[in-house]
Amino acid sequence: MAVIAPEACAGCGHVLADLEGKVVARVQMFDTPPVKLQVTEYRMLQIACPACRRTTRAATRGWPGPAVTARTSARRPHFWPAPGI
Repeated sequence: MAVIAPEACAGCGHVLADLEGKVVARVQMFDTPPVKLQVTEYRMLQIACPACRRTTRAATRGWPGPAVTARTSARRPHFWPAPGI
């Protein structure tokens, strides 16, 4: 919690520092902590079959990862219309 006081009178400019006041409004600001991305490099191998000599490459892993997908899918509040509506 932070208390914010005016520095000077809005009418005459008199300094208001160190004077007591009363709370007349409350505002709450919401924020999220900074995101630290974790990067994982996947190297897909290609291997030649010893029986038929056909080469087969490993399937590419999906992008983005599950945590990025979960965070970005929650960015549009449920009450906003979907695009195209």
